[in-house]
Amino acid sequence: MSVKIVGFGNSLTYGYLVNKGYIDFLKEKLKHIEIINAGIPGDTALEGLRRIRYSVLKHHPGITIVEFGVNDAFVGYSVKEFEENYLNILKQIPNKKIIMIPHRLKTVFDWKIVKPFYDKLREIADKNKLPVIDVSKFQLDSSQLLSDGLHPNENGYKLYAEEAYKVIVDFLE
Repeated sequence: MSVKIVGFGNSLTYGYLVNKGYIDFLKEKLKHIEIINAGIPGDTALEGLRRIRYSVLKHHPGITIVEFGVNDAFVGYSVKEFEENYLNILKQIPNKKIIMIPHRLKTVFDWKIVKPFYDKLREIADKNKLPVIDVSKFQLDSSQLLSDGLHPNENGYKLYAEEAYKVIVDFLE
């Protein structure tokens, strides 16, 4: 049985500012699986909800990695609004779902804004018994891992892919 995976999210899924994002590195590790990148830079969970049909559902994935939160925090959505949109995304995905929590942000100010959204993602995962790719345990604050103040460079995305690979392999077994 072949499994198709869709990475669904924002610029962190898309692989912004790099030639190879974590989806590209996953494709190299999981050559026998079709992996589709449905990341759009700047997207929030609400925008993801609006495009889920043509970005995810039309592909009929066996697994969908859902990654939103950073933009929701910075554009001013409340955690409650984010939760509602995120839960509506999860309800529409019929098959296996994995939640991705992005890396810890570099500045205390940025981290303070984003942390409640990451905490909500953990809560959603726990309540729904969903696996988590938790990249938030890493603070990618070195020039060796970041391309700018937020987005990973290719070395940072390799780290994302390694964490994603561990969860996906366990999920497939």
